[in-house]
Amino acid sequence: MSSSPAAFDGSRRILVVMYCDVVGSTQMLVRLKEPEIFRELVDTLGEAVEDIVRHHGGQIVRKDGDGFVILFGHVTSHDDAGRRATEAALDIQQAAATFGATGGLPDVRLRLRTVIHSGLVLLLPGDIVRGRFEIPGIPTNVTAHLRALAEPDEILVSESTLGADRLFFRTGPRRLVIPSGCPAPLAVYSVLGREAVESRFAARIRRGSAPFAGRQLELAALEAGLGRCAEGHKVIAAVVGPAGIGKTRLAGEFLGRAAARGIASHRGYCEAYLGARPLQPFAQLISSLLAGAPPRALENARVLAGYLGGMTARDVQPLLRLLVADGGGGEAPPPRPEAVAPALLALLARAGGGAPLILCIDDWQWTDDASRKLLELVAAGSRAPMLVLLLTRDLDGRLAELPGLTVVQVPPLSLEDSRKAAEALLTGGDPFRVERIARDAGGSPLFIEELCQARPGSAQPTADADRSGWLDMMIQARFSRLAPEPARLVQIAAVIGHVVPEWLFEAITGLGPEDPALGRLAVEDFVYAGDVEGTLRFKHGITRDAIYNMVGLHQRRALHGRVVEALLARGAAGEDVQPEMLAYHCGACGDAERALHYAMSAANKAMEASALDRAQSLYRAAFDAIATLEDLPDRAGRASDLVRRYGQACVVDPSPDQIEVLEAMAALARSMGNEQGLALAQYWLGAIHYGLGNAGRSIEHLQGALEAAATLGNPKLTAQIKASLGQSHSAAADYPAARILLDEAIAALRLCRTGRLSTGLAYSLCCRGFLIADQGYFDEAAAYYREVESILGDAEPPMLGSYMTQMAAISLWKGEWDRAIDYGERGVRLSERTRTRYIAVMSRSLAAYARWRRDGDPAAVDELVRTAAWFMSGASQQRTSLNYGWLAEMLVARGDAKGARFYAACAFRRARAADRLGEGTACRAMARIAALRPGRRDSGHYLALAYRSAEARQSPRERAETLLCAAEIAEARREYGKGAELAAEAQAGFERLGMTAHAAQAEALRSALTSSC
Repeated sequence: MSSSPAAFDGSRRILVVMYCDVVGSTQMLVRLKEPEIFRELVDTLGEAVEDIVRHHGGQIVRKDGDGFVILFGHVTSHDDAGRRATEAALDIQQAAATFGATGGLPDVRLRLRTVIHSGLVLLLPGDIVRGRFEIPGIPTNVTAHLRALAEPDEILVSESTLGADRLFFRTGPRRLVIPSGCPAPLAVYSVLGREAVESRFAARIRRGSAPFAGRQLELAALEAGLGRCAEGHKVIAAVVGPAGIGKTRLAGEFLGRAAARGIASHRGYCEAYLGARPLQPFAQLISSLLAGAPPRALENARVLAGYLGGMTARDVQPLLRLLVADGGGGEAPPPRPEAVAPALLALLARAGGGAPLILCIDDWQWTDDASRKLLELVAAGSRAPMLVLLLTRDLDGRLAELPGLTVVQVPPLSLEDSRKAAEALLTGGDPFRVERIARDAGGSPLFIEELCQARPGSAQPTADADRSGWLDMMIQARFSRLAPEPARLVQIAAVIGHVVPEWLFEAITGLGPEDPALGRLAVEDFVYAGDVEGTLRFKHGITRDAIYNMVGLHQRRALHGRVVEALLARGAAGEDVQPEMLAYHCGACGDAERALHYAMSAANKAMEASALDRAQSLYRAAFDAIATLEDLPDRAGRASDLVRRYGQACVVDPSPDQIEVLEAMAALARSMGNEQGLALAQYWLGAIHYGLGNAGRSIEHLQGALEAAATLGNPKLTAQIKASLGQSHSAAADYPAARILLDEAIAALRLCRTGRLSTGLAYSLCCRGFLIADQGYFDEAAAYYREVESILGDAEPPMLGSYMTQMAAISLWKGEWDRAIDYGERGVRLSERTRTRYIAVMSRSLAAYARWRRDGDPAAVDELVRTAAWFMSGASQQRTSLNYGWLAEMLVARGDAKGARFYAACAFRRARAADRLGEGTACRAMARIAALRPGRRDSGHYLALAYRSAEARQSPRERAETLLCAAEIAEARREYGKGAELAAEAQAGFERLGMTAHAAQAEALRSALTSSC
C-alpha cells in the first residue's frame, strides 16, 4: 500500500484531461509563408495557456506542436476540477482570438478546438517523449478521440465531468456521441460561454435537485429560532453537515416557509473557487438589503446616509467602497470590518423596521477572516430582531465561541426518506432500483440526485467512461485530505467491500473494533459501525467504489489475496464463511479457478433462495473466470452447465444487459466447438428476447437453437425449445402456430418429466392456458392452470410470478376485479422475495387497473402512469400493450383525450411489434374519443380496427368487448335501435364465454336502449 493517498509514483487518480490545439495550422503556415511568424504566434499562445492554466489550478502535461495536454486535479485534488478546466478553456479561447490583432496580423485568427473529459487514470512519471507525466487510462483515450468530433472554436465537455457545475455555463443541447473505440454513447455539451450564476447554490437550484424530504426536527429547531426573533431577540444558528447532506435544501424550505408568513430573508455565499474577495458574503447581503433603497443611494454617500438616518456620508463611505470592490469596480482594497460595521448595523435596523429579519450565508466554511470579524461585530452590536443562518460543513472553534449560538446538525436522510426522494426523481417505477439508490446514497440528497440522473432509465448502455467523474473528484478531494495512516485504513476497508466484518478488518490491519483509529474514520465521514452487529460500513456505496478505484492494481490484488487467506483460515477453523465473499476476492486477486468454484456454489445457493439478481451477478463472475481458464478439466461441460443455470436465473426477470452476457457465452461455446453450450445459449437468448417483448428476434434465436439441438439427440432440450417457440409465436399473435408448438412441447415434456416439480412444463401449460383465455375460453384454460397448480404444489419457483400475473390478467378479462387485485398483490409480494422487476411492475399495474374498474380509484391512474414509465425506460416490453391500452381507456374516462391518444399510440406501436394484447382496448378508447370529438378518423374506423384485432387473435372475447363499446357509442349518438342490437349480440357473446359481469353490463345497456326506441 502507498503511504499516502496523494502518492505520485504510479498512483491512480481521478483527473480532468483537456486537449487543446490549433485548427488549420497547415493552412495558416501556407498563408503566413514564414514559419517563424507562425512559431511566434504559437509560442505566445503557449505562454498564455500556461498562465491561464496555472491560474485555474491545472498544469500542462505535454506540448504537441501547436496542441496541449492539460490536467486538472493534480497535485491538489479539487472537487470542482471540471469547472476549473472549462473556465480555463473559455479564457484560452478568448485570449487566442486577440493574438493576430495584437501581433500586427489583423487578418490572422487562431482557431482552437478544445475537448475535456474526466475519470480514472494511472499517473506515471514522464520523460522527454511522453511529457511531464504519462497518463494511461480510458479518459485519456476518450478525450483524444473526442477531438475528431469537436468543431473549430468549440469547447466540448462531457456531462460527467461538469455534473452540477454545468449550470455555470451556457451550453448547447445535450448530445450523445460515440468516440472511436468507445463501447457506448457519451453525453457531451458544447460550452458557449459563462452564465450569470455566481455560486454553486444558484447552479444547483437551476439544475433541480432531490425533493425535500424528512428534516422535521431540524425545521422545528430553525422555527424555534425564528420564534425567538419574533419576540425581539437576535439568534445565530449554524446548520452543520457534510457536503451534499441537504443543508441548502433545508435552508430553502425554511426560508420559503418564512416568506409565506411575510418574513424577509437575504442571502450571501462564500466561494472556494480561486478564493474570494474579503467580506464577499456581506457585500452580497448588503446589495440585497439595499434593493429597495433610492437608486442614487448606491452611488451617492449623502443619499445613502439620509436613507439610513442618523449617519453621515463619511459613516457610509466604507459600505459603498465594499460594494464597489465586490463588483470589481476598482483596485482599492475592501474596507476593514470595523469601518463597515456601523453602517451595516444601521442598514439592518432600517431594513427590519422592528420585524424579524433573516440573513443566510451559504458555505461559511470557506469564509475569510474579515467576514468572521464582521459577523462578530454584528452579533455584538445589533439590537434588531434577526436570525443569522450560517450553512457550514464544519463547526470550527471561532464559530463555536459566538455567544448564544444554536447548532443544528443535519444527519443523513433515513432509508424511507431516501426512498421517497429517489421515487420522486426517477422516471420509471423500478422498485428495486429505488431501493438500491436509497441504500447506496447513504442518506445524502446529492448522491441520490446523481444516482438517479446516471442513466435515468435509459435502455441504451453508457460507457464506463461516462460515470459521474465530478462526483468521484469530490470524493477524491475529501480523501486526499486524510493523513497517510487513516487513508491506508480506508483503502483496506474499500478493498474488503461495502460492508466490512470487524474480524476481517482486524485480521488484515491488526486493529480491533475498539481501536481509536476506527473512531477517527467515522469522524472523517468515511467508515462507521455497521447496521449489523460486528460489521463496519461505508456511509455511501459510491464513496467506497471511488476509493477502491484509486487503489493500485498490484496493491489491490495483494490485499484481496490476504482477504482470501483470512477467509479460508476462518473456514478451516469451523466458522461459517460466505462463498460469495470468497468468489469475489478470489476473482479480484486473480485466482480464477477458485473464483469459479465459489461463484458457482454461491450462485446455486442464491437460486435455491430465489435471490435471482444475486444469482445472475455470481454466474456472470463464474463466466468471467471460466473464459480465462483454457486448461480447465471438462471446460465444455462446465461452460454448458453455466449457460443453463444463468439462463434459468435470468428468464423470470429479463433485462437488456443479459443479452450481452448470453451472446458472449454463445461466442465462447462457438470458439470451443461446444454444440451443447451453443444450443443452450441460443435457447436462452430466444427466451430473454421473448421476455423483453421482442417476439421476432426471439423466434430467430429459437429456430437456431432448434437446429443446434437436433444434432444433440436431447429430447428434453428440443421440447423446451419448442415450448419457447410456441410462447414466442403466441406473443406474436400467431395463435395457430403457437397451439401446435405448445401442444407438441407439452406432450414431450410430460414424458420427460422427472420428480414432482417441472417448471418448464408448468410454464408451457400457463402459456397454453393464457392463449385460450385471451380468446375467452376460460373453462378450457382453467384445466391447464389446474395442472400447473398440481405440479407446483406448495413450491414457490421463480416462474410462480408469471402464473400470478397471468391469473390476474385472466381475472380482469372475466370481470372478477377482487380476484385480479388479490393475484396482483400476491405477485408484488412474491417479486420482492425473488427480486424480479418485471413481475413487480406488471403485478402493480394489474392490481391498479382492477381497482379502477371496481371502484374508479383515481390513484390507480397515477400507478399505471408510473408503471408505464418504467416499461418505456427500456425495460421489458412483454405484454406492455395491455398497460398502454388500459391507460388510454382510463384517460378517456377522465376526459384527458390528449393523454389517451398518447398511450393508444404506444399500444399501436407495440401491436406493430406483434404485441397485440392491448390493441383492442386502445382502439376502443380511440373510438370513444372520435365519437366525442369528431376528427380525421371517425369512431367506425377504430371499431373496425378492433374487430380486425379480435379476428387476428381468434378471440370471441375481444369481439364481444368491441360490440359493447359500439353499443355505448350508438347510445351516445341516440341510435337506440342499432345500439340495442349491438348490446344484445355482445350479451350473447359474453354469456357463451361465462363472462357474467360483462353480460350483466350488456343486458342493462340493451334494456335501456330498447326502452328508448
